[in-house]
Amino acid sequence: GAESSNLFQEGDWVNGYNDDEGEEEKDDDDDDDDDDDDDDDDDDDDDDDDDDDDMMVAAAVVVVTMLVVVAAVTVVVAVAVAAVVAVTVVVAVVAVVYIRRLSRGSFINALSMLVTGDGFGDDGNSGSVINGKVQVVVYPQ
Repeated sequence: GAESSNLFQEGDWVNGYNDDEGEEEKDDDDDDDDDDDDDDDDDDDDDDDDDDDDMMVAAAVVVVTMLVVVAAVTVVVAVAVAAVVAVTVVVAVVAVVYIRRLSRGSFINALSMLVTGDGFGDDGNSGSVINGKVQVVVYPQ
């Protein structure tokens, strides 16, 4: 009434509290909002999990890609090395056969021909070593 300085009557809800009973007001709307917030939080957590999963997938893709690249580079290098070895062997065999044919089967003659260059002409001459000196033997054409 008029004589009371209190704006609120006993039993009124003030800031969510009942003055008479001193217990918190139960507001279903707020609880629902909290539940919605919790659901949102759960959704955020799920999103985080999805992000983590996405990161794991991305990391796995990067690792697998790196492994594939390393394997491919290894294969390319192996093929290149094998090609170099094969070419070297072929060249060495051809050179040895050719030099032995030119030098009439003498390994020392072959070495001397490599060192001096004698015996490789188109004139049908073959180099030979006699007493440590390179001799050019002319064969009849």
